[in-house]
Amino acid sequence: MDTPIKLVALYRISEDKKGKNKKSKNYVPNTLGMQAQKIMVHQAFPKPRYTIVKEFYERRSGRKKNRPVLNEVLDYCRETKCVLVVARQDRLTRRFIVVAALLESNIDYRVSLYPELDPKKNLMIFLMQAIIDQLESMTLSQRVEAAIHVKLDHGGVMGQYGKNVLSKRNHEKSLAFSLSKTKVLTKLVNVNGVTSYNGLAKALNKLKEPTYFDDGRLWSAKTVRHVIGIIERETGRKLVKSKKRTILKTHKK
Repeated sequence: MDTPIKLVALYRISEDKKGKNKKSKNYVPNTLGMQAQKIMVHQAFPKPRYTIVKEFYERRSGRKKNRPVLNEVLDYCRETKCVLVVARQDRLTRRFIVVAALLESNIDYRVSLYPELDPKKNLMIFLMQAIIDQLESMTLSQRVEAAIHVKLDHGGVMGQYGKNVLSKRNHEKSLAFSLSKTKVLTKLVNVNGVTSYNGLAKALNKLKEPTYFDDGRLWSAKTVRHVIGIIERETGRKLVKSKKRTILKTHKK
C-alpha cells in the first residue's frame, strides 16, 4: 500500500472587526465559512491517498501583509515537507505577489477546486487566478459602499437588524449565562472565602468553568465583575452580604 501524501490545511475567513479573536491563543473561529472550507478540503483530498496531519485556522484579511498564521503554516511546510492545501486560492491570499513568491519557493500547495493540478506545472492558471482575486478584493469595498448608498437613497436605514434582533438576542444570551454562574460564584465567596475579582477569576479558571464565548478563553477580573453586575441587577440583591467588605465594590487605596 502506497504511503499517503501528508497535507497541511489552512482555513481562512476575513478578520473579525470587533477583534474577538485577539485575546485568546486557543481561539478557533467556528463559522459556516470555515466549516464549508473544511468540507471542501476533506472531500477533495480523501483518505487513504491523503492524510491531513495538521489544520490551521486564520481570521484575517487576505489583503494583509502581516499574516502570522500564514507564516507559521509556511514554516511548518518547509520543516515537514508537507503539501499545503486550501479550499480556494483566495483563502490562501488575495495578493498576487504572495502567490508568485510561493510558486517560486520549495513549498508545494494544492487547491481543492483543482486537486489534481500542480500549480507549479500550471503557472498561467494560478497566476491569472491570483490577479482576479486581488482585483476582486480591490473592488469589493467600492461595491459595498455603492450598495449602501442605494439603500439609503431608497429610504433604507442601516443597522436595524443589529439593533432590533442581534442586540436583543445577545442580551438574552448574556443574561442567561450570567445567572447560570450565580451558584458557583456564591459558593466561591461564602464557602471558599474568595473576596476579590482576581481571586474569583483564578478560581473559575482552576475549575475550568467556561466563559461566555466557550472557546478556551480565560476568566479575568473584569469579566467576573461584569457577570456579578448583571446578577445583582437582575436579581435585585447583593451576591455577597458583608459588613466589612464585599467583592462588589472597588476599594481605593
